[in-house]
Amino acid sequence: MRQIQTQKGSSPLGMVIGGIAGGVLGNQIGGGSGRTLATVAGAVAGGAVGNEVGKNSGGPDVAWQVTIKLDDGRYATVTQAADPQVRVGDYVQIRNNLVYRL
Repeated sequence: MRQIQTQKGSSPLGMVIGGIAGGVLGNQIGGGSGRTLATVAGAVAGGAVGNEVGKNSGGPDVAWQVTIKLDDGRYATVTQAADPQVRVGDYVQIRNNLVYRL
């Protein structure tokens, strides 16, 4: 069992906040249909930037990688976000790609 660092997934909150901010800034540019186009472009660009900022903030996520020797002698490796609270030698069960102590 070991603790590993994983890449963060997408950031919906960052995307929404960035999209709103980009839309507001885009709305300040131009007039008429140009303003509408700038608002839409600003919202799309802001959403993309906000998503990346959200993914990169706070450092990487931590996960647990557990290698289990199965009854038939094969090995299985499970990676999960929550600490499985197991030690070497514990009997475990794998359900829904999560490790549970028996």
